[in-house]
Amino acid sequence: MEIEDVSFSCNDIELSGKLYTNEDNINKSIVVLSHDLGGKKEWLEKKAIAICKSGNHVFTFDFRGHGKSDGMANYETIYDLYTAIDYVQSLFSLELPVILGGQCMGGLFSFHAAAKRKNIIGVFGMSITPEWVMSPEIWNLTIQNMEEHKGGHNVRMDTERLRQFFLDHDVREIIKKLPGLPILLVHFEKDEISPVESLIKTFLHTCCEKNVFIFNQGQHTSPYLYNNINEILVWWINQKKERWYST
Repeated sequence: MEIEDVSFSCNDIELSGKLYTNEDNINKSIVVLSHDLGGKKEWLEKKAIAICKSGNHVFTFDFRGHGKSDGMANYETIYDLYTAIDYVQSLFSLELPVILGGQCMGGLFSFHAAAKRKNIIGVFGMSITPEWVMSPEIWNLTIQNMEEHKGGHNVRMDTERLRQFFLDHDVREIIKKLPGLPILLVHFEKDEISPVESLIKTFLHTCCEKNVFIFNQGQHTSPYLYNNINEILVWWINQKKERWYST
């Protein structure tokens, strides 16, 4: 496994990324991992290493206004993910299958990106918060957590413009454009930001192939900490990858 710090640009904003390359002579996929609002790519490092060692290339990056990336998080933040996908595909074969996933905002954006990019064979979300769940109370709590740097979260953002993105989009409509696409959801019964009932209402009746893991212990940011989730991700990613290669 080779790990390399890289940089790439999205609309003249320089973004910081990290590439994990698997050098084994086996079938591979490209997995793009995205962090949550106020997070950073380093928080996904253990997951990236586990996924890479199991036979995949992995790419993580800091959204604009986060970590080592320039700019401010705003309405156009999702374009960072589109650009990250294009960038990492340019480094390998454009025909390699791609799997998208992430924590909260990163997972939510991954569903949006799956409808915009080619060769996506699966999407996973950890503790995602669907847009329709983001009431003014939930949004204000989120902003308070950012201002207090709770759990190490920190972001430079245009609060109103980012909020407007969530008001203008609905992942329930996006899912309708992804019939049959395998999805994996990891959530917690005691999630203080996104109640598990909202997850069920959003995804239960979709036509997608679904694997859902709901843990009775843990909070909204627990996916960063729980190594048993890494094992679930590795199992699911490699299952979808091998299916793609066998068809």
